[in-house]
Amino acid sequence: MNSTPKQSPDPASSSPSANSTPPRRCRRRSVARHFVRGLSYGTGLALASLLGYWVQQLL
Repeated sequence: MNSTPKQSPDPASSSPSANSTPPRRCRRRSVARHFVRGLSYGTGLALASLLGYWVQQLL
């Protein structure tokens, strides 16, 4: 009989993608995409707000 308790493997170290870091270029590209997405969401929200304000002023 084995009396030592079973230790579950660390999930962060067992997956191959967790150990490998993306290259620096991919990380910069991801940051740039995130920035552009946020900029476009913000611009769209501002335009929708201005449109809503304009419609309220017309009524």
